[in-house]
Amino acid sequence: MSPYERMAVIKQDAPPPRRTKPFALLCVACYQMAKAGYLLLIFAALWSDHQSRLALRETANDPLVNAPYLYLLPVVALVLLVVAGGIWKLNEWARFAPAFLLVLAFMVWFGARLEVDNLPPNYVQADFLFVAVLVEVLTIAVLYLLPSITEVFAEARAHRA
Repeated sequence: MSPYERMAVIKQDAPPPRRTKPFALLCVACYQMAKAGYLLLIFAALWSDHQSRLALRETANDPLVNAPYLYLLPVVALVLLVVAGGIWKLNEWARFAPAFLLVLAFMVWFGARLEVDNLPPNYVQADFLFVAVLVEVLTIAVLYLLPSITEVFAEARAHRA
């Protein structure tokens, strides 16, 4: 076998070049992790305030006593971390998760009419909430409409099948 024939055989047997993940996918996964960190930061601040109020025996205006649903913030942060990992690993369920979480947040916000009087005012101002919803809708649009991300998810789906 000549060296040229050997090179042709080597090129045929070589695995296909590995495709890198788009930068936008990295941004979406990092955004999900940043949201998880932000929720943990809010909970840490509330927990610190709760501990100081307990030490002073003042629980009248304690957010964690008056609104016990705030104990779910670490759970939601864990869910966001799992979603970020799923997006990075190109799991199809992770594409649906941000939309599902946004719909769930709207249902909780508008349906249950939770009291937000105990939260710091910068977390419930209309401009903050508008920007948060706008960024969430942008994230969902990137996951579904950006051609490079849809191609990567389609390739991953085809590879798994």
